Amino acid sequence: ALIGYRWYHAKKRDVSFPFGFGLFAYGSAEVEYSDANATTSGGIVTITAQMQHSGPRAGHEVPQLYLSFPSSIPGDAESKPEWVLKGFAKKRIEPNSPVEASFDLSQRDLSYWDDAPGKSMWVCAKGTFRACVGSNARDAVLEGKGSCTTFEAPCATGNHVLVVKKDDSAVPRQRLPSMAAWPVFAAAAVASLLAVAGLGAALRRRQRQVGGAFGGVGVGGSAGGCDTLELLAQTENDNVE
Repeated sequence: ALIGYRWYHAKKRDVSFPFGFGLFAYGSAEVEYSDANATTSGGIVTITAQMQHSGPRAGHEVPQLYLSFPSSIPGDAESKPEWVLKGFAKKRIEPNSPVEASFDLSQRDLSYWDDAPGKSMWVCAKGTFRACVGSNARDAVLEGKGSCTTFEAPCATGNHVLVVKKDDSAVPRQRLPSMAAWPVFAAAAVASLLAVAGLGAALRRRQRQVGGAFGGVGVGGSAGGCDTLELLAQTENDNVE
């Protein structure tokens, strides 16, 4: 869905403070991004980029990875985002000392949800991805600001489907207790009911005792609130003795 920075990307709208915006080292310097690269190993795509600055002091930067999916993904252009945030990190950068930002992308990160009839599964997109790393949603994909690279999706199967169906047996489910455990649950439930019933009976007996001691005088009655409190105190003393 085109919400937030995705809508601004799609409509080519510029904003003063794009998503992820921040001042590096209180605005004393600007981080430069370069040498973005993508490597694939064991179905995992690793995106790296170099960061450095020449300012007067060290600071913390939050590099952000934005991914553009292949055009092979089904759907209309009005609902498919051009760029999607897929990772971020916090890095301390000393002056004139390059630091590497690294992000790992799984096949799940490279998949889209296919809700076509009879599917309802994550599908690993086929085609060329574009990955950009930068300081915010605008600068990361802007030429001269962020650093970008491309790679092919390492889909697991020939039909490019990563099977994660709703009825997948690998998905943990909440199971009911076995029949052997039901007597234990039943006994615990009966014990709880008996405890509640005993507490209710004790409260009713106490109410009858207090009512008999007061002789019908209540708080705010003809004898007044102070007299009622005195009767309560006297009743407690009699019980103690």
